[in-house]
Amino acid sequence: LELNQFHALANYTLDHILFSLEALCDLSPDMPPTNVELSDVEFSADVLTITTDRGIWLLNKQPPNRQLWLSSPISGPRRFDWIAAAEGGEKGEEGGEGLPRGRWVCLRKGDGYGTSLGEYLKREIGEGVEVG
Repeated sequence: LELNQFHALANYTLDHILFSLEALCDLSPDMPPTNVELSDVEFSADVLTITTDRGIWLLNKQPPNRQLWLSSPISGPRRFDWIAAAEGGEKGEEGGEGLPRGRWVCLRKGDGYGTSLGEYLKREIGEGVEVG
């Protein structure tokens, strides 16, 4: 993954998560329920901060490793690598227009191996969290 592609994919993902969480914060009655009470969502200096009644999640880019890092008060730290979708395979989290398709996946052995960033966020925060 080239550095410019990493930044484009990571920015697309972080923006998409931010917009979906902002919509959940509005507490519109037609939005899916959340597992936590969202109180604030902020994106600054390439760090997405999600403040809830159960703690603070931090999601940020790690360009040298081409990873997204998640710090969760529930599951602890996780690192996610971009795994491109196979040709003709199952549709993954979109990379945005002009970007490759794929998913951010935890490749850490043990608990969480193979789990996508979207699955983590939906399980811990709520079904309304959209990654891409």
